[in-house]
Amino acid sequence: MLKHQRGAVRAMMGMSLFVLLLLSGLVCSDSGVPRKYYFINQNMTWAEAQSYCREKYTDLVTVDSIDDVNMMLQAVVLQYNGSVWIGLKKGTKGQWCLSPNNAVTQNTYWGLFEPSGDGSCVNMKLGLWNDSPCTTLFYFVCYNGIGNILIHIPKTWRDAQSYCRQYYTDLATISSPEELFQINIVIGIHETWIGLFLDSWQWSDQCSLLFRNWATGYTSQTSEFGDCVAMSTTNSGKWIQDSCSKQHPFICYDAYRKRVLRLNLSCDGNCNLDDPSLQMATLNELFIQATRLPGRVQPGLTQPGPTPPRSAPAAAPPGPAP
Repeated sequence: MLKHQRGAVRAMMGMSLFVLLLLSGLVCSDSGVPRKYYFINQNMTWAEAQSYCREKYTDLVTVDSIDDVNMMLQAVVLQYNGSVWIGLKKGTKGQWCLSPNNAVTQNTYWGLFEPSGDGSCVNMKLGLWNDSPCTTLFYFVCYNGIGNILIHIPKTWRDAQSYCRQYYTDLATISSPEELFQINIVIGIHETWIGLFLDSWQWSDQCSLLFRNWATGYTSQTSEFGDCVAMSTTNSGKWIQDSCSKQHPFICYDAYRKRVLRLNLSCDGNCNLDDPSLQMATLNELFIQATRLPGRVQPGLTQPGPTPPRSAPAAAPPGPAP
């Protein structure tokens, strides 16, 4: 979404007016605004890479689909083999998400005083949810595309998820009172894992995208490897967790536009800057001029020629580290 900031309207040289309008747009990658990627083949820590991208572009790259992963992978692998930083990092807050697609759950069935902060994975007993350490051993419920199956094998949450994905579809999830009733019938009095977990990973640009592309051995619950995320060009673009102090090349994206528009106005000496009709006329003229800025697409307007929704990562010329 474009943010518009109006500068001051000041009187200059008699009654000539100088109007400064600063147009800027900082957009999340899920807003549909075209982005351009830049592969920076310089080794930096995650924080240094973030500062570099924010200074020269918009931010470290945000990824919201496997198409994005493949697009970046195809370009980067021609220049570098290894791990590259992306803009995902462990945060201080999280969202309770469903195992199959990382969607944020809307319906909740927490027990009294839950979630209590005991863990990042959810087990269920007698129809109520409890947060527990993901390493606790519980029976678990798998979903096979038709119904729910109780597995009488104690496992950690991660192992239970892997088991369900290998032999069925995924850990069972609950998104309605009907599904809650169905799972209750299956589990009876047992305490079992379900497919709900706390995702604390956050994008550098604060977009709330939940797409994840973890490599084998990594999940949203693992934390022993590091708090920052890199994409592996030698493992089909899968993501690994690494120490933020490690140094890797990185990918920036650019969707931040700044334009300074100057408009000179003059009047016969009887101008009143508080006059609503004068203000409206000035804003209308500014809007007309803004739509003529090169490369800018205004809401409701079109730009001649096809505009691809995404562009492949471009190799940026090396620049000084911040």
